Amino acid sequence: MKSFFKKKLHKIYNKTKYINLYKFMYTSLQEHPEEINCEKFLVISPHPDDETIGCGGLLTKFHTFGSVISVTSGDYGIPNEDATNTIKIREKELDNALNFLDVSYNIKLRVEDGSLKNISGYLDNINFDNMKLIFIPSVFEHHPDHKAIAWEIVRLISKGKLSKK
Repeated sequence: MKSFFKKKLHKIYNKTKYINLYKFMYTSLQEHPEEINCEKFLVISPHPDDETIGCGGLLTKFHTFGSVISVTSGDYGIPNEDATNTIKIREKELDNALNFLDVSYNIKLRVEDGSLKNISGYLDNINFDNMKLIFIPSVFEHHPDHKAIAWEIVRLISKGKLSKK
């Protein structure tokens, strides 16, 4: 089953310069620094904190080139806390982390936490034109929101909304 996905991801990766699902799973930026020689890159984060956990080092080193999209507000990310208060806490933590990393551009889409596997189109209005690389979770992630973002990017590629220039 995994070899089927590897082949599919490799085929998708070869069609676009935007997505990096397959190649960076097995290599590091230290081995291939030319991969980050770009004008702009985007980190699409399922929840506040995923951008820091997944790409914090990248954002620290190349903060002037990076932008972040936080898709959900992590509504259910704090046990025994109501969603409204959790959103305030998680978004404040996100703002603090991005300020610390000196990342000046971020978008909060505020899609309901846990709903991404059941919907699509939440990235349709994002302008990806200036982005040379987009960092997203892997389709092999266990968390459904993380996996859903990867497949949403695959959907955008298949619809021709992301393509090689």
